[in-house]
Amino acid sequence: MTVFDNMQKKTEEIKTNPFYEPYIQNIKNTYDELIKEGPVTLTYKDFMIFFETGSRKEYETKYFKKREFLGCSLALYILYGDDEYLKSISEAVWSICSDISWVLPAHLGGYPVCEYDTHIDLFASETALYLAETKYLLGDKLPERIRELIAHYLDIRIFKPFEERTYWWESLVSNWAAVCGGSVGMAYMYANPEGFEKVYGRIEKVIDNFVSGYGDDGCCQEGVNYWNYGFEFFIFYADLLKRFTEGKKDITKPEKINRMAQCLQKMIMRKDITVSFSDGARRGEFTNVGLYSYLKSNFKGVEVPSAIGNKGRRTVESKPSLILRTLFWSNPEDYADNSCEFKTGMEYFPDAKWYINKKGKYSFAAKCGHNAEEHNHNDVGSFIIATDDDQILCDIGAMEYTKDNFDNEKRYTIFHNSSFGHSVPIIDGSDQKFGKEYHGEVSEVTEKVFSMEIQDAYDTDLEKLVRTFNIKEDRVILKDIFVSEKNHKVKERFITEIEPVTSPGAVRLGNLVIMTDETARISSVEIPNHQKVIEKFYAIDFDVDKEDFEIEFIIE
Repeated sequence: MTVFDNMQKKTEEIKTNPFYEPYIQNIKNTYDELIKEGPVTLTYKDFMIFFETGSRKEYETKYFKKREFLGCSLALYILYGDDEYLKSISEAVWSICSDISWVLPAHLGGYPVCEYDTHIDLFASETALYLAETKYLLGDKLPERIRELIAHYLDIRIFKPFEERTYWWESLVSNWAAVCGGSVGMAYMYANPEGFEKVYGRIEKVIDNFVSGYGDDGCCQEGVNYWNYGFEFFIFYADLLKRFTEGKKDITKPEKINRMAQCLQKMIMRKDITVSFSDGARRGEFTNVGLYSYLKSNFKGVEVPSAIGNKGRRTVESKPSLILRTLFWSNPEDYADNSCEFKTGMEYFPDAKWYINKKGKYSFAAKCGHNAEEHNHNDVGSFIIATDDDQILCDIGAMEYTKDNFDNEKRYTIFHNSSFGHSVPIIDGSDQKFGKEYHGEVSEVTEKVFSMEIQDAYDTDLEKLVRTFNIKEDRVILKDIFVSEKNHKVKERFITEIEPVTSPGAVRLGNLVIMTDETARISSVEIPNHQKVIEKFYAIDFDVDKEDFEIEFIIE
């Protein structure tokens, strides 16, 4: 089975084409830093931090460094063949196989210690893939003991447990299905091809579950980061399956998969600024240029985003299989200057009920949907206004992942996740509620208007809350209409990362001016982001004492 086409020729291109120089230098620098830091040891103290404090970062930083060291060593050995890198691969494999478990502490809650080495989660699955792929690609170049070590630990930690029990993620429809199912399936194809025939039916169902988690519109409601994560592993698996079966099984043919492949280009608002609903990010790193080239070559209508073509950061992901595909799948011609110009226009995802409108001066995005989506935030009616510089009115996106963040009783007390942290109304001091029954209904979608009824997102007796956006070339006009037999105390809230400057009848946020007759009240909050870096956000609040509220957001 050939993993990469024309691998010898592509290796020479990677070593000689200037496009790859920054990538190779990034890999070398990371490798040198990790060598200087010395071996990484995961201790009992590290392991217990999550259970004692709820913090994941301390253990996971060390855990992922081990995989990064393997990935850098593997890439450099494939490119240059130096014995130093082969020795580093052996040390990396030895270290990974020495760990008590390949599963993160955050995913081991409730499991007895005797199952720590046989439980399978996202990252145990990934680890199996990386070890199996390393062994397959290098073959006899790996020392015999390292080959035997990989085979042994794949057998006792992945293959036997998978064949003896059913895992909870087999019924999920989220990114877990693609990553776990795809990685386990690829490990079988690489290291246990006979066994793959026995488990293929189960793997196929898991992958089908992943696809079913997307609507026919191709939108990833988990957020653009999870499109990148889940869909890339789906594509890795689909490509290897096609090679393994000599073209007999191609799971990328349905039109829905093609729409899923187009998701990223639609979610980019402008430059590297992305729609950050759910656990998304306000800016995309766009490091997996191999994936984007692959999609462009294999799916119709897929374009390499202009943010990558003009301002690619030329860095690589830390995971071995991603590093290799960044190099061996990418096509430098896809990333020539102006290879893809920014395009204005409207995108609407009818299943997700997400609306995106890209204008010459700014881009706008709003969502309807419901409050029980994967990686859900209580955010029906939330919206974003972005210019070339940043999200001006923002959706904060993903927060630091802690134990509380995955406890539904505590999740929506966190500012990022609650509707208090989104640009939506606050009714009688209360926020929106969690659950699929708390939802909105879209009433109008055109190039110029996006309107929805969102009263059912709240636990209130409002008869109607109609939120309408009128989209102009230089402004967005928002109008909310409240219909109720009772008087309700309503506060309109708008979230920004830019410090507001107030004046009579206006609030300025950089090159955006909010025009209204109402008086703004400004508050702020400092909270850790997904990388545990403290960020400051401002809430702009207006009290509403009438049945309708209208405000203009003017982009200068």
